[in-house]
Amino acid sequence: MGLDFVLRKCEYQLARWILAVGMVLGSVMSLVQMVRGAHFLSHNLWSLWLVWVTCFVIDAPLHKKQGIKNLTYKTKAISYD
Repeated sequence: MGLDFVLRKCEYQLARWILAVGMVLGSVMSLVQMVRGAHFLSHNLWSLWLVWVTCFVIDAPLHKKQGIKNLTYKTKAISYD
């Protein structure tokens, strides 16, 4: 999830793929732990929230300090004609 925050301003598509792979792997590991009886769903969701908030709290001031908030995304333009 941390790589998503790092790459989302300059390599948006790559950041989304990394986030998707991380979420799938995290979900599989969470399900395995729940099947084993080692974790509850609430524990897994709180862990996800804690990781996201930690990444956000670290990322926001860094981008503000470095002046990175106005970078353009490398995405294809979508036309709705």
